[in-house]
Amino acid sequence: MINGYKNVLAIAIETDYSFPLADKVKEYLKNPGAFAAAAPAASAAAAPAAAAAPEPEEEEEEDMGFSLFD
Repeated sequence: MINGYKNVLAIAIETDYSFPLADKVKEYLKNPGAFAAAAPAASAAAAPAAAAAPEPEEEEEEDMGFSLFD
C-alpha cells in the first residue's frame, strides 16, 4: 500500500496530476525554506523541557569471568 502511494506521488510530482497530499509535497519541493523555518521554533520550545529532565545513570558492565571463546 505504501509503495503504491509512493509511486502515485512520484508520478504526480513529475506530471500535472495533483491531489491534496501531492500538493503539500509539491509546495515543499518548491519552497523548503518555508517549512524549515517552522521546525526550529517547535524544537526550541521542547529544548528547555528536555534540559530540565535528569540524565539516566550509566550502568557499569560486570565481568562474569566468561570470555568470548569459553
